[in-house]
Amino acid sequence: MQLTWGKAKQPPIELVDPQYDLLVGRLSERLVSRFPHHAALPAASIPAQMIPHCVQHQFRPAEDKWPVVQVGPGIYTYNVTNDYGWQSFRDGAVWAVNELFNAHPGRDDLRMGQLMLRYIDAIDLDPTEVDVLGFLREKLKVDVQFAPLLFEGSDVLPSPRRMVIETTFVCKQPRGQVRLRFSTGQSNGRPSLIWETVVTSSEDSVPEMPRGFANWLEAAHGITHSWFFTMIAGDLHEEFTCAG
Repeated sequence: MQLTWGKAKQPPIELVDPQYDLLVGRLSERLVSRFPHHAALPAASIPAQMIPHCVQHQFRPAEDKWPVVQVGPGIYTYNVTNDYGWQSFRDGAVWAVNELFNAHPGRDDLRMGQLMLRYIDAIDLDPTEVDVLGFLREKLKVDVQFAPLLFEGSDVLPSPRRMVIETTFVCKQPRGQVRLRFSTGQSNGRPSLIWETVVTSSEDSVPEMPRGFANWLEAAHGITHSWFFTMIAGDLHEEFTCAG
């Protein structure tokens, strides 16, 4: 989960909140009950005006433990990897957002420019051994095809060795966009197929905050949940269930 913000007094929105430095101290005091381990990242040594929307601070339950709350000039995230569960993630994210607003010295001027819910999943897959496009079609119900004539009579093999496919769809509830991205890459040091499902609401599509955040998060999760289980239905469903 990620939020970006700026100061709302004058359009266009300012990329760096002039009260950011004060916010970090006040936020740290509010997060300490659940996230007592604070780490200043290398970017924290750079003036905020030079790196808008770049994370500078992390707050964790303990060193290298999850979840993690991250904050930087105009950016705020709540991230989970290990032991993910929707209900605990939802409750933690809503709590973290409320604490951001409670900590901000000028919350009435605080305007969210964007809300984002992102899921990143990966499957072991070596494109030198497996037809990536065939895997997408047969296992994930995503059919991307290139005309056979492109490869007939040529020395080009039809199965890609590297791949990035990205699509964006308009969403009515919550208002915004849904992005689906597939790429080959590395996960835990192994060749993998990586896919991201991202729901984003920006500017006028952002609900009243923080009051509307919980409902927005539920609606965004409804889409990501439905798409994920629709795509993995079949062999992959069993694989992910066993892995979890």
